[in-house]
Amino acid sequence: LEAVRQNGNALCYAADPLKADRETVLEAVRQNFEALAHAADARKADPLLSADAVAVNPFAVQGSKSLVCTVLELSAVAGRFRFRVALGLGGTELEGDLSHSSTLGDLG
Repeated sequence: LEAVRQNGNALCYAADPLKADRETVLEAVRQNFEALAHAADARKADPLLSADAVAVNPFAVQGSKSLVCTVLELSAVAGRFRFRVALGLGGTELEGDLSHSSTLGDLG
């Protein structure tokens, strides 16, 4: 896991079970979105790990760990943002509301 955090393309040298492991592939793709080319077919088809999804992640910088967050619902209601998100690979759900002047940092 540490090897792909340092160099996502190290995934090409990983054993087949690691190329199929979602966490390992996610770390590799966070480091270098082109690493997805070395993943098992099942991971290449995983929407969470798509190169497009990871490449546009504004919270991930090279070598960083970033929160995986899937927005399930987002709406503006009475001057506030109402949200429901799934956190992490396990999909633990979180919901609430924030003022319109809030930033993503306020979720922390």
